[in-house]
Amino acid sequence: MKRYLFSFLLSLLLVACSSSDDSVPVQEYECQAPSNLTATQITHNRAILDWMGVGNYANFILEYGQEGFVSGEGTILEYVSQYYAIENLDASTNYEFFVTSICMDGTTLNSSSRKLFTTEDCPVANIYDAINITTVSATVRWSDNSFVGNYEVEYGEEGFAPGTGTKLMTTNRQLNLVDLNPGTAYDVYVRILCGSTLGDSSEKFTFETLPLCNTPTGINWTNLYSTGVRIYWNGHGESSWQIQYGLVGFPLGTGTVLNTSANPYTIQGMQSNTTYEIYIRANCGSNGYSNWSQPFVITTL
Repeated sequence: MKRYLFSFLLSLLLVACSSSDDSVPVQEYECQAPSNLTATQITHNRAILDWMGVGNYANFILEYGQEGFVSGEGTILEYVSQYYAIENLDASTNYEFFVTSICMDGTTLNSSSRKLFTTEDCPVANIYDAINITTVSATVRWSDNSFVGNYEVEYGEEGFAPGTGTKLMTTNRQLNLVDLNPGTAYDVYVRILCGSTLGDSSEKFTFETLPLCNTPTGINWTNLYSTGVRIYWNGHGESSWQIQYGLVGFPLGTGTVLNTSANPYTIQGMQSNTTYEIYIRANCGSNGYSNWSQPFVITTL
């Protein structure tokens, strides 16, 4: 009987010990600083920031800024979820960010370490044409893959040095240039504004405004003398012209000027055995004059 009672008590003790082991409470997993910070899908003005929460967290505080920014002085976003897109960044710039956990009890723990990333260079625009060209205006159009919509357009007469032209800002991928000079070639450059950073200039694009009237073409001579020459040219509906001539190589504006409504026309008073350059432009009436023709060179007898 004693042996049976002892065996029964021993069995109860083993069962009790086994039940006690199974009911040991598991320690609650503590809320910790986020880890595994990443920056992906980086462009010239945008990035996707991601991280891993650790422990019993409720939400996060994200802070970012340019490399080396002082904590508390960056851009702070509260109560954000993981996988967050930040925008309006500057191109070709180093940024860093860190994340702080908001725990379930509302307190915050130590922040994560900082993660560094660099935005891409600002894209370059491609000017592909000029439309609606008149004597005093033209619309220039370009394309790009920036998805920004902020551009600086600089233009000036052909050959101007970039930085010295007329600059205009626009949010469209085209711009109407006005108050231009008739019959004049213009160079145009476009730069994309990425955040506060201007990208590289586009390739130079050149167009020419319409002349007030047509420039004479096909200058030639019918008679050559020791003191002059009889010349003719192709007009384009105009009825009067201006002739300028001088010794070969003379600068336009410094030669002898003749006005005529005759075609052909005889220039007199030249020196014998001398080489001259001759230019002609059409008289456009109240609109002024056309461009000067290409030079025509003759040598008197």
